[in-house]
Formats: sequence, structure tokens, C-alpha cells
Amino acid sequence: EAIAKLCVPSSLPPNFHEKTRQSARNGIYQLAMATSTYTFKTANSVNEVKREDIEKELNFAGVINFQNSMKEDSPQVIQELREGDIVSAIIT
Repeated sequence: EAIAKLCVPSSLPPNFHEKTRQSARNGIYQLAMATSTYTFKTANSVNEVKREDIEKELNFAGVINFQNSMKEDSPQVIQELREGDIVSAIIT
């Protein structure tokens, strides 16, 4: 939902907030995308642009939803590691 603050409101779908919240409640990870056009004065001026100058008045492009599901055998493997006094960490 952070991208909504950077976008032109009319570029957001009418149900944007409802849909993104619903997906988040369902454990869906989201990657939002937006576009903008920026004109540089010179080729070297790209290095002088401030982030806040580019990240404003964006046009919403869409959301990629994905889910990071646990493999079927993971709970058994984790239990076996615990029983063997092996400390494990799951990083996603």
C-alpha cells in the first residue's frame, strides 16, 4: 500500500486498498509497480537526481502477488533437526 501514496490517485484501481489488504490477510506477498517519465538535462544528470523527485506522481502499473509455501516434507525435516539438537532457521 506504500506505493499508493506515490501514485496519481486516478491511476489506482477503485478497489486497490481492499484487494491489497485482502491478499495480505491471506498471506500473499505483494510487489507493486508504477511508472513515470523523467527527462534528464544531460546524460550525466542521472547521477544528480534526487529520489524524491522521481518517486512522485507515479502511474500505477500493477501488483505481482506470490506465495511462499512450505514444502510438504519441511515440518518433518525440521522436527528431525530439533530431535538431533540442531538449531535451524528458516529464511524466506
